[in-house]
Amino acid sequence: MLNRIHFIVQKFWVGLLYASGALWWAKRQLRLNGSIVVLMFHRVLKDPEFKLPYNLPGVVVRENTFRELAAHVQKHYEAIQLEGAIPGQDCKTLRIAFTFDDGWTDNYSVALPIAREFEIPLTIFVCPGLVGSPQPFWPERMTNHFASSGGSILKADIAEMIEQLKHCSAEDRELAISKLVGPNDSNVVTTPLSRTLSWDEILEMSRNNVSFGSHTQTHQILTTLQPSQVQKEIRLSKFELEKALNSTCQIFAYPNGNWNSQIKDIVAQEGFILAFTTERGAWTPNCDPLAIPRANVYEDNLVGPNGQFSPAMFEYTTFWKIWRAMRTKRKSGIADKSLNRGPSSESSPNEKQPSIVTACQD
Repeated sequence: MLNRIHFIVQKFWVGLLYASGALWWAKRQLRLNGSIVVLMFHRVLKDPEFKLPYNLPGVVVRENTFRELAAHVQKHYEAIQLEGAIPGQDCKTLRIAFTFDDGWTDNYSVALPIAREFEIPLTIFVCPGLVGSPQPFWPERMTNHFASSGGSILKADIAEMIEQLKHCSAEDRELAISKLVGPNDSNVVTTPLSRTLSWDEILEMSRNNVSFGSHTQTHQILTTLQPSQVQKEIRLSKFELEKALNSTCQIFAYPNGNWNSQIKDIVAQEGFILAFTTERGAWTPNCDPLAIPRANVYEDNLVGPNGQFSPAMFEYTTFWKIWRAMRTKRKSGIADKSLNRGPSSESSPNEKQPSIVTACQD
């Protein structure tokens, strides 16, 4: 009931901002500042796969929603490629870049044809060590397990478990998950879209206006690793991408958005010139090039009350929230700086911890 009330209030508020011109004003301020708005996607799914119960809601977009968004961006904005982009330039229209994290195979089968139709350049951050892997990421393994086993656990509880497990070391996290789902994931149901991109798909996409960057070798949350492990994850991913694509890889995205100054220094030492976080904001001339913010985009923050793509919701999710975040920073005098956690890891240390993470609580 509370979720429904929040939904109604939010849609009303967005409509009011749109009608008043506030969203247009925020967009204008970003354009005059020479900002580049970098969108962060993960998955684009056709209706049958979108409706599967184990999809994480914050990382999926419906195929038709993505198509309408691409058409809207093509008509009203300038879609640009990240590599070679320079913030701060005078532009008649606001510049927008499309990025995807993780490298799911639906990026090839669903997102790419739409991007080509509307001439939208894409950048995909992949993990070479997980290329072509079925069910490669542990959050999906967990949600899939609960959905397949018919358990009564609430989605909110699953989401809380996932957030808590992000603070664990890789070894402790795998131990906790194995105790829950079993070592062989016997209950997990996979589909053709449950895997990551293959090297053949990556090579074909690279010939079709798609750039690839590193998302580490195996998608480890870097702030849980020792510096030597961080360096190995970053160095090996760069080496394998450059070998496969026969080109230099100089762009990077932090898994889960977790980074700190030491990790950023390692990214620079390994030869990356641009690195992207999950912190909300726009890419401006004042940004640290190794800590560029993005706007996370998924189905619920792109559609209106009728379930269809809403330009007002898109502008609210991106331009309005970005402008508000940047204004808050300016008013508080906070400079761009490293963060030790991603934007979704905000639980209080005094909150009750789900039993699944006891293996991580020493």
